[in-house]
Amino acid sequence: MAVSEPPPILESIQQLAGDGLFVRDLDPENVFVPLPVDRAWASAAWWNAVLDGSLAANWGVSMVYHSDAEVLAGRRVAELSRTARRSGWPQRLKLYRVAGVELVMTPEHPQLDGFQELAASAVSPELIYHLYRVADGGSAIRWVPGEETVASSEVALETLLADDFDPFKEVVRETGGPRTRAARPWVLQPAVVLWQGEITAPAPGLIVAAIPWHPDVLLSIDGGPVSAERLSFAYTGAPVAEGRHQVTIIFAPRAVFWGGLISCVSLIALALLAGGIFSRQS
Repeated sequence: MAVSEPPPILESIQQLAGDGLFVRDLDPENVFVPLPVDRAWASAAWWNAVLDGSLAANWGVSMVYHSDAEVLAGRRVAELSRTARRSGWPQRLKLYRVAGVELVMTPEHPQLDGFQELAASAVSPELIYHLYRVADGGSAIRWVPGEETVASSEVALETLLADDFDPFKEVVRETGGPRTRAARPWVLQPAVVLWQGEITAPAPGLIVAAIPWHPDVLLSIDGGPVSAERLSFAYTGAPVAEGRHQVTIIFAPRAVFWGGLISCVSLIALALLAGGIFSRQS
């Protein structure tokens, strides 16, 4: 049975999330939570109270790194999710900043510079979830002045987690990493604007967006299409010159375009064939 009432902590999340993403940490092990035995939907109420899986997304909160999404996420985003779960909090915080995370909900109480506790929710006598803001987090897109080039995806991930890596000062580039085509969407091609706005580059550098890289993600800077690179293991970016730039990131899936085109051609061919058969019978 679906639970229609939002959990109390959801209001705080919705008010504070801003443009950033939300991460919900895993439940601790061996926690006893008393549930009413006379309600068939007790387990659903529990899942809702702790925003298990993708339930925050169901309430309109943009999430990242949750188990329900790993089925649909690209391989690299799923790897980042697994890496975050098995890493210590200092490394986890780096991955959250790279991913544009603004708020973190966890039953743990990490003592970290860059974590500000905003709210708490006691979902049982022995389980309290804390809501934290990630300092300098929540950036959908940012400019960075430097880069570190590495030879493989394994080294790229290790570099992201290294103590001396600063996601606000550099990105990780892989030698021979993939790039999207520098193009605009085709006529009649379905397209969704993922981000659009202005960004200022104090000097020549790179922009990197908290949007997973995909072959069908198109990037334009100052109205002209540019090739989007895969940066920092899984994300979308490109070099920029000094100055203010208008940036647009679009998802234009070619498979949908070709699938629709083939369907239209097939329907036309079927109609012509049916018309020919009907004419001969007449």
